[in-house]
Amino acid sequence: MSSSKLSTYFRVKKESSESSKKKRNKQEKILPKRTATEPELTAADILHQKQLQVLRAFDLKWEYGPCVGVSRLERWEHAEQHNLNPPPAIKKLIEDHIDDETYTQCVWNGFEI
Repeated sequence: MSSSKLSTYFRVKKESSESSKKKRNKQEKILPKRTATEPELTAADILHQKQLQVLRAFDLKWEYGPCVGVSRLERWEHAEQHNLNPPPAIKKLIEDHIDDETYTQCVWNGFEI
């Protein structure tokens, strides 16, 4: 087998300054810049987002059993009963926010099966 450059098979196209400007404008439309009037995220907002991200990751791990049709706490307890070793931090997080449905219900809550 002979060694050859990939560029011999595919045409190499260099970006012109206009195409890079178009690409930058397209990205700005997708991700608009923050304005001074928009409030900055507080530490509490960032913590809330990270906690929900951890709970969503728990929802997506099939090793703890199905998550559709049960609350996160019920799923955690079911996994504990079957010695699947769910993370204790998840249970504490759910119990600390027991009145908040975003913490207690699965990411699939509200979707029909």
